[in-house]
Amino acid sequence: METLFSTPQRPGRPDYYLQPGELRRAFPGMTELFYEENAVEGWAALLARRAACVLASAWAGACFGGDN
Repeated sequence: METLFSTPQRPGRPDYYLQPGELRRAFPGMTELFYEENAVEGWAALLARRAACVLASAWAGACFGGDN
């Protein structure tokens, strides 16, 4: 995922842009594979994956939100 930061030079509504570090904080349960941000240019990039689920019956609920 790639996104833009709010900067004084960027036109538009600043509440539609992220703040530095906000992209990383938005996905706390993911395993981060790559993260880079450039505050001068006003962008951030994140490559992440979710943890693999173990599909044993006891854990299926935790993976898929069920009551197993």
